[in-house]
Amino acid sequence: MAKSTYNSEYYTKNKTKVLLLQKAYRERNKEHFKTWYQQNKARVLARVTQYNQLHKEKRAANERERRRRRKNLLGIAAVPSQMALAYILN
Repeated sequence: MAKSTYNSEYYTKNKTKVLLLQKAYRERNKEHFKTWYQQNKARVLARVTQYNQLHKEKRAANERERRRRRKNLLGIAAVPSQMALAYILN
């Protein structure tokens, strides 16, 4: 396995070491990342805007679903015997 390939077992065993290496890498290359971002700022912001537009409907649908579930749970919570059934079904 190549060193750059993600290995979840290695990561969990050596989490602190991996995090320190990642932090050191970011610190070493901080200037490179800064200049790259400044050069490509318009492109990056355009991608972010495009992503947000594409996922706007999905976020709204998730929020509606979250509200519906909360409303149902609050309605069921009024009847104690149905609480266990609600958790089993959801």
